[in-house]
Amino acid sequence: MKYLIYILLICVLFGCERRPLIRETGGSCTIIINTNWSQLPHKPLGMSVRCYPRDGGLPTIVQTNNVEKTEVRLKEGVYDIVVFNQIPSDFRRLKFVGLDLYNTIEIGSVPAVTDAEWLEGIQTHEHPEHFATETLDGFEVNRDMINIQSQATTPSSHSINFRPSKVTYLLKAKVEIQNIQYLRSVRSVICNLSGSYRICDCRRENGDASHCLDLWELSIDEDDKTRGYITSSIEVFGISDAESIEKKLKLHLQLKDKKRTEVTTEFAVDKDIKIDNTKMEITLNLQLKTPLPEVEIEGTDGGFDAEIGGWDDDIIQDVEI
Repeated sequence: MKYLIYILLICVLFGCERRPLIRETGGSCTIIINTNWSQLPHKPLGMSVRCYPRDGGLPTIVQTNNVEKTEVRLKEGVYDIVVFNQIPSDFRRLKFVGLDLYNTIEIGSVPAVTDAEWLEGIQTHEHPEHFATETLDGFEVNRDMINIQSQATTPSSHSINFRPSKVTYLLKAKVEIQNIQYLRSVRSVICNLSGSYRICDCRRENGDASHCLDLWELSIDEDDKTRGYITSSIEVFGISDAESIEKKLKLHLQLKDKKRTEVTTEFAVDKDIKIDNTKMEITLNLQLKTPLPEVEIEGTDGGFDAEIGGWDDDIIQDVEI
C-alpha cells in the first residue's frame, strides 16, 4: 500500500501542466503616443490625449508636458482618439464645449469685453490662439494585444504616430492708401468669420464672429511719399463651412489735423479673400479708391499711431471704395 501511494504521488507531480509566468496588467494595454508638432510655428509646452471608448464609458485622459512621446493605458475596446496641443485650461482665448463625448467636442473663440462706441453694437471676439489637433477613429485594443503585452518577457507596447494639423489661420490684411501722409491712426474690425471648430468632423461653425485688428503697420512708397499701405494680422478660425452672411472689413482712419478728422469705410471682402490651406493663411488685399482728404497737419507729428484711444471730437467722413 505504501508503494502504491508513492507511485501515485510521483504521477501527480510529473503530470502537472507547466504554464508561462504571466504578469498581471489588469486587462489593459500600454499605447505609446508619438507626436510631431511641425505644423505649429512653435513646439507647444504641453499636450492632451483623450481616448473615447465607443461603449459609452468615460474617456481616458492624459495631459503631459512631454509633447513628443507619452503613454496611455487602455482596456479592451474600440476608441476614438483626439490629440491636441496644451490642455484646455492653458488657453485664455479659447473655450471648449462638449469634452465628455467625442462627437460633441467644439472649440470656440471667447467674446471680447468692450463697450467701444465705434463698433456700433458689434460683439467682437478675442482672436483664438494657435490650435492643432488630429483624430484617430476606431482604434481597437483587442484581447490578443493585451495577452501579447502581458506575456512578453521584456516590456512591449503598441504605438501610434500623430502629426496634428493647425486648424487656425493667420489672417493678413493689407490696405493701399493714397495721401497716406495724412494718416494718424487706424482701428478696424472684420466681421462674419467662423467662430468655432468641431473636432470630430473638422468643420468650422458659427459664421458670425467679428475680430478687431488692433495693431497696424504703415509702409510708405520710397518714390512717392503720398502713397503707401497699412498691414495687420491676427489668428482666426477661418471661413465657416455653413452658409454665412457676407464678410466685411470696417475701417476707421483718423487724420493728423487738429480736429482729428475720421474717415470711415466698409469693404465687402468675399471676393478678395484668398485662402492657402497649406500655409494656413488667409490674405486680404484691398485698396481705398479715393485718396484721403488733404488736411492741415497739426504740429510736426509725422508718425503713425495705431493705438485705439484718443478719438474724441471726430469729424466723420465716408470714403468711396
